[in-house]
Amino acid sequence: FDPANHDRLYLATDGGVYSSADNGQTWAAASFGLVTTQCWTVGTAQAATLAYGITTQDNACYEWTGGTSFAQILGPEGGYIDFDPKNANTIYADTWFANLSKSTDGGATWSSLGLSADSGNSESLSIARGNTSWLLVVKGNGRVARSTNGVTTWADTLSVAGAVVTAVQFAPSDDNHAFAASANGRVWHTSDGGATWT
Repeated sequence: FDPANHDRLYLATDGGVYSSADNGQTWAAASFGLVTTQCWTVGTAQAATLAYGITTQDNACYEWTGGTSFAQILGPEGGYIDFDPKNANTIYADTWFANLSKSTDGGATWSSLGLSADSGNSESLSIARGNTSWLLVVKGNGRVARSTNGVTTWADTLSVAGAVVTAVQFAPSDDNHAFAASANGRVWHTSDGGATWT
């Protein structure tokens, strides 16, 4: 409470600082400009224009393309974000309470891909660097799904009884090779772009 005005109070949360001028009946965000954002993940565009994407604790997904601040591009609370390695305008993001989504206009509009991705703030999505229509994603059930046609269709390719996959990544040097890992330390490898795993 403000000692000079008991109708004004402040509240600190893991999503920011909020203020009220009417003894808590209404609230407004009061932490804009404070360097306090907790980032879950960061994605960087590999092609022009330079852009950074971040997902944040209890807030949203944001993008920086220049200037002194980030702009919100997708909500709610962020899980994972990444850019197409060859096209900075194509962005993929999953959030805690929505399906994996794709934007082809730099984050201005989004389309749901109808797939519940893992939103545990891990490396749940990987885009092949050579053929960017190849994607691997960790689904919310801990299985790996693969798309070879730019996310038009998906097929489950890695499902192991007793294991929950939490991370997946294409090798940067060769699209045919990728790795997947579980939270308990198991690792799988593919040499055919994610079709089969060992």
